[in-house]
Amino acid sequence: MRYLTVFAALLMLSSCHAAVQVFWPTGAEAGGGSSFYLGKVAPGHAVTIITDRGPEEDPYTGADITPDWRMSYRVSGDRMYIKFHVPEDERGAKQVCIELYGEYSRESFCPSMLVSPDLIDFYVQRNVVEGPAGEEIPIKTLVKNASAGDTAVRVSCTLEEKYCRQAEVKIRAGNMVQPEVGVVYPFPGIYKLRLVAEDLKSGETDVVEAQVVVRPTLKNSMRVLNWGLPVYFPLALPALAITSLVR
Repeated sequence: MRYLTVFAALLMLSSCHAAVQVFWPTGAEAGGGSSFYLGKVAPGHAVTIITDRGPEEDPYTGADITPDWRMSYRVSGDRMYIKFHVPEDERGAKQVCIELYGEYSRESFCPSMLVSPDLIDFYVQRNVVEGPAGEEIPIKTLVKNASAGDTAVRVSCTLEEKYCRQAEVKIRAGNMVQPEVGVVYPFPGIYKLRLVAEDLKSGETDVVEAQVVVRPTLKNSMRVLNWGLPVYFPLALPALAITSLVR
């Protein structure tokens, strides 16, 4: 009798639900092992696929993936969220097969992708920035993620760590972010530096150049005088005059 019950349940499910509706990262209807194209994905990135939960009578509660890539899933309302990680050593055209299942219901689809490096674009919004010596000077950058997978990016500069405040941001598939690097340099002058964006998932880096114009200030000149270092002369005179009045 149990086998008849299972057969009846499967027959009812097959008649009312014939495909998985995919909502993200692209819209598609898939089922029976059919394939659709996800897009380009960088090595190491995490791809999230959002689907419906199948038949109301027996919604999907779990998921498996082939090949054996690192995967997780969660259920929220009427949606399934399947996340898998592309290995860092993968390259070229790849296909994964995902099977969703409930108690008796079961459906599969096989999204394909092109695993390709160099999908992070990095720009500096202004090639020349300026600000006062001894205070943080913000350098605004732009990072675009052309991958169908999520990642995290660290932006830093070639100055010593004490002079450069790096930024670390998460960036979703197809999105862009505007991380801001802070430079604090104690001495006036014009400095050339390199800004480095590192994709923390793939390990790839991209480099742009910028120029920082550090203006002298009275406050900073006083600090430099206390260090016993030479200072920009027109600023040294008022600084010395003020210190003589204080004394």
